[in-house]
Amino acid sequence: MLRQLGLVSRPLFRHGAAASRGVHNSPHQMYSFYDTNIERTASAPLVRFSLQQISSYGQEMNEEKMLKAARYVHKELTIRIAKQLRYLQTLPYILMTNPHITEVHKLYHETLQTLQSFPYIDTVERDIEFTKMLSVLFQDTKGVVDLMGRGLAEATHRVPRELLNADSFMDEMLRSRIGRRVLAEQHLALHSPKREHYTGVICSKTSPLQCMKRAEALSAELCRETYGVSPEVEYSGELECTFTYIPFHLEYQCVELLKNAMRATVERHVGPSSRGKVPPIKVLLTEGPTEVAIRISDEGGGVPRYIRPDIFKYGFTTVKDYVQAGPTTLGDFAASKTDRMIAGRGFGLPMSQLYAGYYGGSMSLISLDGHGTDVFLCLDKTGTVPENVGQPA
Repeated sequence: MLRQLGLVSRPLFRHGAAASRGVHNSPHQMYSFYDTNIERTASAPLVRFSLQQISSYGQEMNEEKMLKAARYVHKELTIRIAKQLRYLQTLPYILMTNPHITEVHKLYHETLQTLQSFPYIDTVERDIEFTKMLSVLFQDTKGVVDLMGRGLAEATHRVPRELLNADSFMDEMLRSRIGRRVLAEQHLALHSPKREHYTGVICSKTSPLQCMKRAEALSAELCRETYGVSPEVEYSGELECTFTYIPFHLEYQCVELLKNAMRATVERHVGPSSRGKVPPIKVLLTEGPTEVAIRISDEGGGVPRYIRPDIFKYGFTTVKDYVQAGPTTLGDFAASKTDRMIAGRGFGLPMSQLYAGYYGGSMSLISLDGHGTDVFLCLDKTGTVPENVGQPA
């Protein structure tokens, strides 16, 4: 198991004084898009992990296992940040000269410098220092999604998004970010008080029903803030099913899908063109040998045929004015005081699709024009599917 996770290999990076030679350690120093350090670091292979692997390793932790895990996270995050920087360097000129995308590159470059200059983790005290540093880095890069969204929006005003491969760009950036956040959040959670059924951020008893209900509470609150009313949500099917998953990944997807369903339902059934009583949104939960599935059905009139090809494109929205990309977890939604919108970012559906597919799941949509929309969220329950990192290892 340790060898499969890359925890017993020799350290890839030199530390201390040796590590500082040839590496710009100060975040205030100039950086280059063509830093050979980036290419050298990014050439190392990734270790793709499954939920079952990282959950199994995180059980019954002791000092030795904790130090090995910390070294693995340190090594893997360094490689993944370097690969992300190398990918940024291949982007079209108009994207890399955009100030928002340039800021993303700068943030990632500074993160790489910080990680590479950190000493070898061989003591509990060093592990504690690394955990504190990781927490700071985690907060420093929270605004990356908004920066990328703004940069993409500005660039596509000048050049057609198809020529920029805009959606492939966002997929690569965000898919890589999901993987890095799982590594960082798992490490931070293992250094926090243990919760029942949890190993780090992975819950062996993730309840789709409870995730849906938490998402319903927030989505209904946003809907009432916007329209003064919200539809009821009715549940049926395998209500007691549980599986091994990362709950906040599922909750994010549920929030986005319920927000869309509630908005469409209320806008169709409330107001001057009201069709009477607001119909409920119906959620069906199912469980099979290898997956659990959620179907969310609304009577919001459906998605017009002419915009269906665009609904999974980043930045596409039926709300006129561009707004920032917004929160990327349920906790961010709940904590935000000023960034609570029911629609308008154009990131919810494509990001939900990425989250669904990261560990072998899928998300699809069927719309009946004039009636409503069914969204199908299917998730692997075995926990054995390796992460979908997207970019070549």
